[in-house]
Formats: sequence, C-alpha cells, structure tokens
Amino acid sequence: MKEKKMRYSKSLWGSIGIILAILAALYCLLIFLIMPLYTRHWQRVRVPDVTNLSVSAAEKILRHSKLVPARGDIRYDDAIPAGYTIFQNPVANSYVKKGRRIYLISSKGKRPVLVPNLVGTNLRDAQFSIVQNQLTIGKISYEFDGYYPDGVVMAQGVAPETEVMAGSMINLTVSMGETASGLFVPDLYGMSLEKAELYLQKSQLTTGRVSYIESTTLPNLVVDQSPPAGQRATIGDTIHVTLSKPLKGEEMPW
Repeated sequence: MKEKKMRYSKSLWGSIGIILAILAALYCLLIFLIMPLYTRHWQRVRVPDVTNLSVSAAEKILRHSKLVPARGDIRYDDAIPAGYTIFQNPVANSYVKKGRRIYLISSKGKRPVLVPNLVGTNLRDAQFSIVQNQLTIGKISYEFDGYYPDGVVMAQGVAPETEVMAGSMINLTVSMGETASGLFVPDLYGMSLEKAELYLQKSQLTTGRVSYIESTTLPNLVVDQSPPAGQRATIGDTIHVTLSKPLKGEEMPW
C-alpha cells in the first residue's frame, strides 16, 4: 500500500512538472515570438537628430531612415535661420516603428520689428531707440539744415513704421544747423585721428595726408595741421594732419 502511494505521488509531481514546462514554453513563445509578431518589434528604428538642419535636409534624412517627415508649425526664432528645423517630435534617439510620422517645427527667422520715428530727436536718443528696438545703427552722415537744429536727426534710411527684420541697419542723417556764411578750419590739436576725421566731416572738410612725428605727448594724437586752425576755408577743402609717435628708444609708461 505504501509503495502504491509513492508511485502515485511521483506520477503527480511528474505531471505537475510537465504542466509547468509547457507553461514556461508557452510564456517564452508569447514573449519572444507572438508579441514581436503583434507589435512588429523588429521594425523599430532610432529617430535621427534633424534639429538645426534645413527642412529639406531633415526630410531627406528621415526618409532614408524609413520614417515619414511631416511639417508642423513655423515659429519665429532669433537663433535659428528661416527654413531650418527648431524641434522634432518624437525627439531624437527615441525608438519608433518604421513608417512613423516625425513632425518638424521650423523657423521663420527673426521676428519682424517696426522702425521707430527718429526724425526730430537728438542723435544720442535716436541711437538708443535703434538699439532698444532690436535694430542696428548704420551709417551716420551730417548735413547743414535751416530747419533742424545742430545734432538733431533730420532723416532716416528706413521710413518710420516700416516692418523690418530684427537686426536691420538704420542709417541716419544729422543736422549741423544752418549753413555758415563762411567756413573756418577747426582746431584739431589733441584729437585722435578718428575724432579729427569726424570733426572735419561735420565741417564739410576733407581729411588729407596723415603723417607722424616723434613727440613727448601721448601717441596717435594730432600735434599739427595744415592749413592751421582759424583760417577761412571753403566746403570740401583738404586738411592735412600730423600725429604724434613715441621718441626713438623711449619706452612709454602705458
């Protein structure tokens, strides 16, 4: 009787072992064969990074990766040029199925701004307004004018309220006041070359020959000019300047 029970117990455990083995085999079959077949796991691909590329280049790369590019929103962006990709969804390096749509958000470029009215303001305020409106100060020229006082903007290169891209250059024309009945050569002594040239331009005179002479004064400053200061001149006359340079063998303290 005891022997019969032992044979029955062995047979029972054997049946349980077979059932467990079958269940394990079914689990492996489900995980490694049936589920991949259902989800097409072998067809997944990694999404390439196409941000900061032109939209056409991004689309070409996505198609090469068996993905479908789809154009999304277009947004202003000060850093990314117009026509380039700002963002993608799904993001780069994520895994998706082949044929998945990848949405691309592209740049419109810099946001347009309105040009402020600068005419009638002094030069300093006009320059501040240009920078404040995300624009760039362009060429500044000077002319005599009987209406606008000296130092006031009398014309601007782009009309007020014109819509331009941020960073656009705005040229200014500044009044030098009424035309003088006679011009006199200004005193340029002690000026840097840049300042002397600007001063001559405002006086409607022309910078001529620039030469250098050894001097104990600070270097690169006007120490002589021809014609001399105070002499009567006409519009367009040429003024030659001489700048200082250190004495030979002398070490300057700066």
